[in-house]
Amino acid sequence: IRQAPDYSVHVSQKEYAENVKPMEISRERRNDPTAKATPKELSEFRGITSELNWMARITMPTIAYGVSDLQQRTCELTGHQLVQANNLWRTAKQNASEGEELIFHSTDPEAKIWCGVVADASFMNQPREGSQGGFLVALTTEEILKGPAPFNVVEWASNKIHRKTRSTLASEAAELSVAWDRASYVRTLVAEALHGLGEQPLQETKDYKARWQTMMNKVPAAILTDCRSLFDCCRKVGSLPSERRVALDLLDVRESLEENGDVIRWGPTHVMAADCLTKWGVDPDLLKNLLK
Repeated sequence: IRQAPDYSVHVSQKEYAENVKPMEISRERRNDPTAKATPKELSEFRGITSELNWMARITMPTIAYGVSDLQQRTCELTGHQLVQANNLWRTAKQNASEGEELIFHSTDPEAKIWCGVVADASFMNQPREGSQGGFLVALTTEEILKGPAPFNVVEWASNKIHRKTRSTLASEAAELSVAWDRASYVRTLVAEALHGLGEQPLQETKDYKARWQTMMNKVPAAILTDCRSLFDCCRKVGSLPSERRVALDLLDVRESLEENGDVIRWGPTHVMAADCLTKWGVDPDLLKNLLK
C-alpha cells in the first residue's frame, strides 16, 4: 500500500503473486484432460485456487470469475480444470508483474459523493445449470451522471447465483439484488463517516428502517445494467414482471429509484465492466482501466 504525491492510494499484491506456485502437471497428465483428479491433485487444486481467491478478493477482480468457476467444479474435477488453474495462475502473475493494482483517487472535498453500482449476470452457463453473477460497488461523484468522474471500486464479487433462475431477466435481477444490498451497506458506512449519526442517539431511535434510509439518502446511488428488460422493470412505475420472484428481488431497488432520487442507466454490453465477472472469454481490459 502506498500513497502517491497526488494523495491517491495504490494497493497491489505483486510480492504475494510472485510467491504463489503452480501445480506440477506432467505432459502425460495434460494429454488426458477428462480423467478424474487424484486425491493429491485435488488437494493441490484446492491450495492454488485458495491462493488465487485471496488475490481475486483483495486487489485483482479481473481473475474473480475464473477462481469462482474453478471452485464450483471441485466435486467433478478433471485434468482440464487442473490446466485451467495453472493458466489462471499465469494470468494473475502476469497482471501483477504488469502493475495491476487498485487505485483510490482523491476527489474534490466539496463534491457530493455518489455510490456507483455495476451488476451483470450470465444465464445457465455454470455446472448443474447454474447462473453466474458479478458486481462492482464504487465511490464516485455526481459528475458520473454527466461524463468522466473518479470511480473508486471498494467492493466486487463474482459468484454463483444461489438459486435456479428461469430466465436471463431473473438472473440479472437476482444479482442486482445482491449488489444493491452490498451498496446499501457501503452507502450507510460512508454517510456515517461524512455526516455522523445525526442528532438522535441510535439507541433512542425507534424507527430503524427510517434511520437507515435517511443515512443511505445522503449518498445517492447510480446503477448501470446492460439488460434492457431489467432496466424497463426498474423504471416502469406500477408494472410487475411475469416472474413474481423477479419483482421481489427488485423491490428495494424500485422503491429507492421511485422515492429517493437514485438513478439507473442502461448501457450496451461493450461498456459493461462487470461482464468479465460472469463468464470466460471476455476481455478484462475495460475493468482494468476502470480500476485505474
